[in-house]
Amino acid sequence: MKKIYLAFAFAFVSLGLTAQDVMIGDPEAPMNLSQQQYRSPWTTSYNYSYVQTIYLQEEINTSGYITKISYIFQGTVLDSSNVLAIYMGTIPDTKDEFISGDYNDWLKTADMVKVYDDTLTPPSTLPGLVTINLTTPFHYLNSGNLVIAVYEKSDGNDYDENDTYTFRSTTGTLNRVMYYITDGPDAGDNPLPDLNNLPEADNYKPSYANVILHFETAIPINLASFSATRKDASSNLLKWST
Repeated sequence: MKKIYLAFAFAFVSLGLTAQDVMIGDPEAPMNLSQQQYRSPWTTSYNYSYVQTIYLQEEINTSGYITKISYIFQGTVLDSSNVLAIYMGTIPDTKDEFISGDYNDWLKTADMVKVYDDTLTPPSTLPGLVTINLTTPFHYLNSGNLVIAVYEKSDGNDYDENDTYTFRSTTGTLNRVMYYITDGPDAGDNPLPDLNNLPEADNYKPSYANVILHFETAIPINLASFSATRKDASSNLLKWST
């Protein structure tokens, strides 16, 4: 029976071992984009921002659980724009951009999954890759386009007119980014976004942040404990926690 127990335990710890990284965006994209281009994945030059970005199914072409996402940050400081709530959802692949002139063309929060809500610790050396480990993996079925929504909700910004304080992005022709930005009512600006009743967007842009989607073939599981007790000649009691 020991062999059966060991095989059973191994089945748990082996989940999630197959992984794949999918890069979306032009790695040769210009490093410097104008302020009107770079809003995705979130905005570091305002105190608060809410941004949705569309990534196309044909660009992803992978199914599985997205367990982390990475962006290339071009600035040197990311200490005041790093409290994030991130949501993911899908839309039909026939919808590949936000409708021009419709500033309410958001994917509703109720139709998305919250995958992260925490304070991001930036890497010790910037510029460089900023990786976000999702607290709830998102199951992408390789069907429909992926929408990533980021609400940056810390009171502060990392704007420096002498610094490239944004993310590396790719410019296209489709309006794949829609955003709402504010310094908050305490600064005499617009209110903070209500995620249950999203406000009209400030604008939309055809420039989207380069992203690396890290896929696992199954949700990673850590086996915390496992035990087996013989009940009688024909049955055993198995207990485990993850």
